[in-house]
Amino acid sequence: MSLYPLHGTVVVTGRNADGDVTGLAEDLVHQAEAVVAMVRETAGRWREQPPLSNDAAVEELLAYAARELAAT
Repeated sequence: MSLYPLHGTVVVTGRNADGDVTGLAEDLVHQAEAVVAMVRETAGRWREQPPLSNDAAVEELLAYAARELAAT
């Protein structure tokens, strides 16, 4: 799995019972914001000390994301 940088605005949406696109529930918005903040901080640290491999980077991000989601 490769990491691909996202440039610009990212919009996260959900679906309602009819399958139409809708905004996320407030708790999911907070979870998404927490994960985004964690990714931003981790990417900043990687400028100083890059991960050993792409796989290591993916594993680190997924572990941090899981921890953030468990805490919210």
